[in-house]
Amino acid sequence: MSKLARDHRNRELAQIHVAKKQFLDSGKFASDDDYRAMLWTQARVRSAAELDHAGRQKVLDYLKRMGFSATKAGARAKARKLEPRERLMFSLWQQLADAREVRDRRMPALLAFIKAQTGVDRLEWLNTAQQDLVIERLKRWLGRVE
Repeated sequence: MSKLARDHRNRELAQIHVAKKQFLDSGKFASDDDYRAMLWTQARVRSAAELDHAGRQKVLDYLKRMGFSATKAGARAKARKLEPRERLMFSLWQQLADAREVRDRRMPALLAFIKAQTGVDRLEWLNTAQQDLVIERLKRWLGRVE
């Protein structure tokens, strides 16, 4: 098997395993046995490692019909870990959401707040002074609530 074919196989298997985890977490697969039953029904194998190219395509097509999005899964998989000061900003944002001060507790909403405060679009582009500004404003906002 060529390196290109091996890389393609590994990408497809990775997508299948991401979908498996997503569906186990969401309850679309009640157990690993349900996942293996799906493999058997779709491609007559008990393990994704046994799938040939056609079998991987058949399983991926089925998973997509069930609601799996490889694009969204890939975006999540590539998300970087937050630095400590970035985690602090997100934690303060979550506390504000818990206090019902912000309607949207997700990262895009925090990024919109940060852009309004600093003019910067991305967390990793903030310099130390801008990070301090955002952290202090979030702390003051939270202090007014409590």
